[in-house]
Amino acid sequence: MTSPQVRTLIIVIVLFISLLFLLSNREAFSPSKLTSSSSSSSLNISLHNDTTTTSALPPIPNIVNLVYLVDDESTTKTLRFEFSHYLSVYAAWHHQRPSSIILHTNVDPAVIEKARSGISGKWSRLLLETPGMEIRKVVRPDKTARGDTIGPMEHKSDFVRVEAVREVGGLYIDFDVFLLRPLHVLLRAGFGAVVGREAGDDINSGVFLTRPRGLLISQWADDMSRLYDGSWLSHSNHALTRIAERLVGEASGEALIMERNAFAPGGWGNEDYDRLWAVHDEDDGGAGGGAGGAGSAGDGNEASPPSWAVDWSRTYMLHAFMPYRAGYEPHGFHRLHPRYVLERRSNFARALYPLVRMMEEDGLVGRNDTFDGRE
Repeated sequence: MTSPQVRTLIIVIVLFISLLFLLSNREAFSPSKLTSSSSSSSLNISLHNDTTTTSALPPIPNIVNLVYLVDDESTTKTLRFEFSHYLSVYAAWHHQRPSSIILHTNVDPAVIEKARSGISGKWSRLLLETPGMEIRKVVRPDKTARGDTIGPMEHKSDFVRVEAVREVGGLYIDFDVFLLRPLHVLLRAGFGAVVGREAGDDINSGVFLTRPRGLLISQWADDMSRLYDGSWLSHSNHALTRIAERLVGEASGEALIMERNAFAPGGWGNEDYDRLWAVHDEDDGGAGGGAGGAGSAGDGNEASPPSWAVDWSRTYMLHAFMPYRAGYEPHGFHRLHPRYVLERRSNFARALYPLVRMMEEDGLVGRNDTFDGRE
């Protein structure tokens, strides 16, 4: 053979041998074999372990916590729950069907029993008869762990709620928080705590969800006495905000922060009170639908809502700050009673109308019931 022919033959033989080698080992390079390689196995194991860790963590328990403190702890005291308090509790029960509703209070047990008998009015009796209601006696805290005097009753409640909910976990709500839809998806989301923004971008301390002895609630409880300075926010909203934002930044799964519309879409200014509570000259045009269902008042599914209507479809819980506590009276509103809601002439009424209509149909409320449940 000539030299060019020899070179050509050698090239052909080399290519043939290379092809045989590739064919004999192609199984080792198949996609199924690649996923079982050492590096890929490490990735799969890591992801599997992450999933296992998350699923092994218990969900936030379906428990509702409330705090009610009084100055006068004598047996002559009578409870003064209003329709607004009962509606808050009933909305939580209706949407959550919790395993228990715990009322943490320093009220004397004898006073509780008198209220159950109806001596304190209709709303106190119905509230205490709510399915799953438990009464847990607490000591009203008058001083911090450092010996500093705790001022207003609202501050004392801050200390009680954090310690109580750290122990049992679940949902905490102030008595002016109204559930508009179930929270089960948040309970099972895999986070140690779920909190929400309020006006001004702080975390609202009047409503939160947590696992028992979760990192957020434990750090908040541990810091509260040290941070308390007599002001309204240092030990509560400001402290909670710093802890929650740090935990979110650590991507630890210990905290989820919801947008403002989720838990506390309102505010404390007169315009905020008017937007939520002011009565309009006409009702909303006949909102229909069952509680929480399609077509319910204010849920965003109406064909033609009134021009003044707020869309509540992004709101899980409505923290509805009461204007009378600020000495302000929106047009047509002073205290909450069933007729106010059933006439659907305000944004609060539109939000709670489906539930109150159901309560009326079930005989729990009447249109002529007073705000305090007394004749």
